[in-house]
Amino acid sequence: MKKAAFIIAILILASSSFAFIRQPFAEMGITAGGTYSDSCMRYVLANYPAIEDSAVLIVFLNNENYLSSSAREYQLFAYRLFHPSDTIVSTPWGDFLRLTEVVPAQEIIDSLHAAIGRDSSDFDIIVRNITRDTMYVSVVNIDPANSGNFFRIYAFVTENHLHPPSGTASEYNWVVRGVFPVYLGYMFTAPSVGDTLDIALDFTRSYRWYTPNCEVVFIIDDPISNEVLQSVKMALPLPAYMYNVDNLSPTYNILDLGDTATITNVIKNLGANGDSINIDFTIDAPIPWDVTIYYNGTVISGDTTIFLDTAAIDSLKIVVISDPTVRATAEINVSYSALNAPDSFEFHYIATTGGNILLVDDDYRYDYEHYYTEVLDSLGLQYFYYNRRNGPLDGQIMERFNIVVWFTGNYSRNRTLQSSDRSALKYYLDRGGKLFISGTEIGYDLVLDGRYTDYEFFESYLRASSDRSALFDSATSHEVHGVPGDPISDGLQFSIDDGDGADNSSYADVITPIAGAKPIFYYGPGTRECAGLRYGSGWHEHYGLVYLGFGFEAIDSFNHRLTVMQRIINWLRDSASVAEINPRPKTVYINASPNPFNSMCKISFYAPQKAVIEITDITGRIVLRKNVEGRGTMIWDAKDNSSGVYLVRISDEKSIMRKKIILVK
Repeated sequence: MKKAAFIIAILILASSSFAFIRQPFAEMGITAGGTYSDSCMRYVLANYPAIEDSAVLIVFLNNENYLSSSAREYQLFAYRLFHPSDTIVSTPWGDFLRLTEVVPAQEIIDSLHAAIGRDSSDFDIIVRNITRDTMYVSVVNIDPANSGNFFRIYAFVTENHLHPPSGTASEYNWVVRGVFPVYLGYMFTAPSVGDTLDIALDFTRSYRWYTPNCEVVFIIDDPISNEVLQSVKMALPLPAYMYNVDNLSPTYNILDLGDTATITNVIKNLGANGDSINIDFTIDAPIPWDVTIYYNGTVISGDTTIFLDTAAIDSLKIVVISDPTVRATAEINVSYSALNAPDSFEFHYIATTGGNILLVDDDYRYDYEHYYTEVLDSLGLQYFYYNRRNGPLDGQIMERFNIVVWFTGNYSRNRTLQSSDRSALKYYLDRGGKLFISGTEIGYDLVLDGRYTDYEFFESYLRASSDRSALFDSATSHEVHGVPGDPISDGLQFSIDDGDGADNSSYADVITPIAGAKPIFYYGPGTRECAGLRYGSGWHEHYGLVYLGFGFEAIDSFNHRLTVMQRIINWLRDSASVAEINPRPKTVYINASPNPFNSMCKISFYAPQKAVIEITDITGRIVLRKNVEGRGTMIWDAKDNSSGVYLVRISDEKSIMRKKIILVK
C-alpha cells in the first residue's frame, strides 16, 4: 500500500450476521508522514473481527480535519467502493489512483442500504424540514436507558447518477458530497422516553451538487459504545431560491492588436422557484475598442434584469474587440444579484494589448495589491493587473508596456523573483524597459539566503551590490528620508511601520547602489543605510529602474504612497519635471477594506464631481446613503446589520462603480 498523504479517519458502519441489529461504529485517526493505509485495516480487523460481514465506510480528511471541505476525498472513496477492480480511472472529479482495498464491495452496498430506516431501534428520526442551509430534525427517545445520556447525529449528503466526463456507461451512486456538521457530529442529550428533541443542523449546499440526484442520510450513534443506533434516508429537497453563475473564461486576456476576446458566463437556477436576476456592468474600454454583450444570443445594451425559471440554464457572452493600431487595456465588471436568492456573484475581467503600466503581483502569501491599485486609480492611470500565481510572464508580453510595476511583498523562501521571472525581466530591461520594483526580501532571497542566488541579476540589472558588507536584511530604522535635490525623493519623509500601510518591513533590505545607480532614500536621518535606488534616464543608460529595499505597500499613508508613485512614474517616463501627475481620475472610484470585515469597514472614494455613495443589502434595500465630492474616506459601522453580502456603489452623472463587501460576525 502507498503511504497516505493526508490524515485519515475511519468511520465503520458494520452490520453483522449475528442476531443483534446494531452496527459497531469506530473512529481512528492516522497522522500523516509514515503511516501506511493498510494499518487502518489491521486496526479494524483486530478490534472488529466481524468486519468481513459488515459495511465499511472510509472517509478521508484533509490536514485541517474538516470533512466538509474534503469533497474530493469522499468522491475518491466512492469510486474505490463501487469500482474496486480499477487502479486508475477518469471519474467526474478527475483521475484517481486507488490506495486502499475495500472488499467485498457489493456486500458493503447491500449492508448500507439495509441499515436505512430499520424498524427496531433506540431512537426514531423525524425529518421536519430542509431549507437552503438548515436541516430540521426531531429525535424521539424510545429506550428509557438513553435518557440524560449523550449521543451524536450526522447528516451525509450523497449524490447518484454521476458519469465520467468521457461519456462512458459507468455510473456512480451514493457518492458522499458532504458530512454535516463537520466530523465530530452534533452532540445532544437524549430526552425522556417518548419525548421529542428538535435539532437544527446547519449545512452548506454546494453549487456543484445536482440536487435532483441528491439524498441525505441521517445517522445517530452512541459515542461511548461506538454503535450506530438509527439511520434514515430521504431525497434532498431543492432550496426555495438558489442560483449559480459559472465563469468559463480567463480573468486576464492578453491580446494582439485587433484581436478578439470572448467572455462567457453560464447562469443556472438551482432552486425550486423561478427568480429575477439583476445583471450589472461596469465597462471601461478605450475608444475605438468594441464591447458587445449578448444574453442568450441577443444583444443587450447594458444593465438588465432576466427571469430564470426553475432548472433553466442561460448564458451571457461579452465580446471584446481591441484597437488594431494602439495598445491599451479594457476592464469589465459583471455582477449578479437576485430578487429572492441570497446568492451574488461578481467577476472582473481585463483585456489588454499592452500600453501604459503592467502591475505584477509577485507576492504569494498576502493581498497587498490594493495599496498599488488605489494610487494608480487615483492618478487616473490605466494599468493591467497580473497576479503571478496565475503563472509566469513572458518578456515579450512585458515589452508591450511602457512601465512595469513589480512587487514581491515580504515573501521569501525561494519565491521571490524565480528564474523565469528574472529571465523575463532581463528580456524587458535589455530592450529599454522601465521597471519599478519593491519588496523587503529581494536582496535577502537573491544574495543572502544561499538556497538559490543570482548575483549577476542583482548587480547587473537591479544595480545593487551583492557584497555581504554592502547588503543587510534588516534596517536599523524604519523612518525613510529622501535625498535633497533628487527628482523622486526630494523633501519626502515617511515611516514604513506606522499608519495605514501594510506594516511588513521587519526585515527591510539595506542596499548599496553600484554601476551608475544613485541612492534616492535612506533609512533614518542619521544613517547611510540606503533604502532605494534609481538607475537610468540618461542617453547612455539603456533602461530605467527604481528599486526599493522595502515594500511600497508599507509606506505609512495614502498621500505619501500617492506622491511616491507619482514621482516614480514621472521619472520613469523621462519627465524633465517632478511636477505631480494630475491626480484626478476621469471617473468615480471606490474601495473598501478590510473585506470581508467584522462590523467596521473603511470606504475610500474619489468623485470628480458631486456623487452619491449607497450601501445596499442583497435584496436591494438601502442601508446607507451619503453625498460626497472629491477624495476622502468614510467608516461604515455595521454592528446593527446582519452578516451577508452588501453592495457599495458610487455614482455621478457620468460614471458608476460598484464593490461587493462581505460582513462576517
